[in-house]
Amino acid sequence: MSGNVPYCPSMSGVQILTGYDYNSLHSGTITFSTPFKTGTEPFVFLQIENINNASVTISLMLNGNPTNTSFGYVKRFQAASAASGEDFCWLAIGESAEITSGNIPFCKGDTGVQILTGSDNSGTQTGTINFNSSYTFSSAPKAFMTLVTANAYLFSIELKGSPTTTSFGYCKHANLTGTAAGESFYWLAIGNRSASGNVPVTPLLAGTKIFYGKETANTSTGTVTFPSAFTQSPVVLLSIISGGSYSYGVTLISLTTSSFGYSKRYNTNQAASGEDIWWLAIGN
Repeated sequence: MSGNVPYCPSMSGVQILTGYDYNSLHSGTITFSTPFKTGTEPFVFLQIENINNASVTISLMLNGNPTNTSFGYVKRFQAASAASGEDFCWLAIGESAEITSGNIPFCKGDTGVQILTGSDNSGTQTGTINFNSSYTFSSAPKAFMTLVTANAYLFSIELKGSPTTTSFGYCKHANLTGTAAGESFYWLAIGNRSASGNVPVTPLLAGTKIFYGKETANTSTGTVTFPSAFTQSPVVLLSIISGGSYSYGVTLISLTTSSFGYSKRYNTNQAASGEDIWWLAIGN
């Protein structure tokens, strides 16, 4: 498929919802403004803030599997301490309860949505991603990031404050109380640009496809193969599911046009295995 409207191969009636949570809670539940199809689990991705670049890993996890109406979350910092004051973005994608045909996703209750994606290899602990000046947002978007590292530590990457219409800041942490710098990352920003239409666009990519899924392998590292290959390496988002009392994290360890490798860690940099992960890949 050509053009800058993304599509979801082998899917139909795909709904995208996004939001920002400002509640200073350690754990809670987000209720969707529009439910997904009854009996289905949407795929939810989370991104936490660390406004002051506090030198600790901060983990934001799904607290159990989402339902068609809501998802639970839990925040932790360092190995197992409860975190509470941090705001976060969320994105949910899955089967619509209203539209059952067509593989073009739509953003229920939102209009004029654009999706920008990219990667950063600057090797800095904190910095700013500036959006293409021709495609800034009309209101602050939601931004999501995934770190790439083969190091066996618990890592986190956080928004350094809230995104603006032109940019977002980031900071990276590792090994519970340390900073990280050399690790590259992928990012996705989604938000409003124009005033009409609820079909999102990817203005800097043509023939954009979106795959998403759930990885349930009981291993600390593994590989997920895409249903079909991209022409260039896509952007991948990851979320980990855990209702336990420890900090958990998941990172990319490799990414090609046909697959990605992942690594799960928890507590004091220990390998995690039983926790499921959600993944989303977008590219052309």
